[in-house]
Amino acid sequence: MSPILPRPTLKRKSLPAIAAFAIALAGTTVSAQALEGKALFEKLFKDGTKISYSQISESAGGSFSATGVKIEYAGGDRVSTIQGLDVKALRETGDGRLAFDSISATELTGKARGNGGPFTIEGLSLTDSEIPYKIWQDGLTAEEKKQRIKIGALALTGFSAQQRRGDTFNVGSMNLQNADVPLDWQYDPASGVSASTAAAPMTFDLFALAELSGSTSQGVSWDVANITIDGANIPTSIGASVDQWMKVYRSVSVGKITAALGDMQVFSMDSMTGTIGKPDGEGTIPSNSEIKNINVNLKALPDPQAKAIAQQLGYETVQIDMVGDGTYNPSSGALGIQNFAMNFKDMADLNLTYNMTGYTKDVANALQQAQVKIAGGANPQTSYAELLPILSNLKLDDFKFGLTDKSLTGRLLDFQAKQMGTTGDQLAQGAPMMIGLGMGGLNMPEFTEMVTKAVGSFLTNKGTLTVEAAPAEPVSIINVVLAGQADPTKVPEMLNLQISGK
Repeated sequence: MSPILPRPTLKRKSLPAIAAFAIALAGTTVSAQALEGKALFEKLFKDGTKISYSQISESAGGSFSATGVKIEYAGGDRVSTIQGLDVKALRETGDGRLAFDSISATELTGKARGNGGPFTIEGLSLTDSEIPYKIWQDGLTAEEKKQRIKIGALALTGFSAQQRRGDTFNVGSMNLQNADVPLDWQYDPASGVSASTAAAPMTFDLFALAELSGSTSQGVSWDVANITIDGANIPTSIGASVDQWMKVYRSVSVGKITAALGDMQVFSMDSMTGTIGKPDGEGTIPSNSEIKNINVNLKALPDPQAKAIAQQLGYETVQIDMVGDGTYNPSSGALGIQNFAMNFKDMADLNLTYNMTGYTKDVANALQQAQVKIAGGANPQTSYAELLPILSNLKLDDFKFGLTDKSLTGRLLDFQAKQMGTTGDQLAQGAPMMIGLGMGGLNMPEFTEMVTKAVGSFLTNKGTLTVEAAPAEPVSIINVVLAGQADPTKVPEMLNLQISGK
């Protein structure tokens, strides 16, 4: 698939979800005194919160162990319990942060803030970590936002949560290794934030989730076997340069996913994988992705008319496999898809390849900045018009698209023919003439003949339709667009466009 990665867009400031577990025991206020151990643990909670223990044992160096911990939050609307708690070297660092060698807890229960419902955690452990005190507070100053969460290792098992409206969420286990998480995230395009002021990327060596599941009050249930991200380097600003986004992860994998509505399975996917490789000697970065066996149950479609059409076509499910291999060189601007394929079982196969030049970091960043401006309210036409000089360097080397029939074409022809009182074969034979009449006004007789011949052959033989652009030399995409507006008859010649069917 394309190595150009989408930039995420968030409409509000938020802390990454993976950090939420790491700071679950942190509060919002802290004493100006240098505290440690039990005293520091209790000082982390808001004034008015009551903490009690069935048993507790303190030792030197900010360590303590306790059982039967009960936390009654200020306001009286929430209570949390911890069956067992062991803390090693919990201390202040003197720079608005707390640090600890390890915190482990078993059998945590409580209720989330706001509209959240009850939650339970079988086990939670954190090691070699540093956390800012004011992490939960709103309205952090610019200086406070410069702080970061440092986590040596985080392990969680048996997490279950339920919202008040009845939605549930469960995680069998979570593992986070060597994480460095910023507090300042600048993803709102309306802010017009400059990447030069953004915090350094969020990094971690490993983030793994296993046995995810959940349900909604509308009767939808879902399961995910596992999610693993290796070697993350996630920019903190939507304005980050393209070469930063090309380092967002080394590899990502997702195990089997299923979703059901009541007792009927609606969707499943066997697996998804993706990698972004290291640059070669010339700076070219390879990327690979694969999705295996997407399965959509057409009998579960909510639209009765769409369901009826699927039944008339003779399809009960849609099964899809996808693969994509691409390369990108940020310095030279060479961008290509060497192989992109979508295979629809018993329907059709789609294949795509292309190569472009001139998509340098400057071009990519200029496009991204224009998108940020538009999202912030700027006029799209004006914003893109300003890019015309730089986009003129973006050129197409070659392009090829192929559609191979695996029964879909024949079924669509038969379906349409039935509505018209004819046959699919007769419809296929008449299609070239109809296409020729429709293209007659273009005054492109040779191109029209090539198209009608290709489509006619494809429909008759139920074979492969191919569209290929192979210009003698790279052609400016802007020039193609401008030519299409001024004189469309010039475009096929500029691209050396060939269309064939067999």
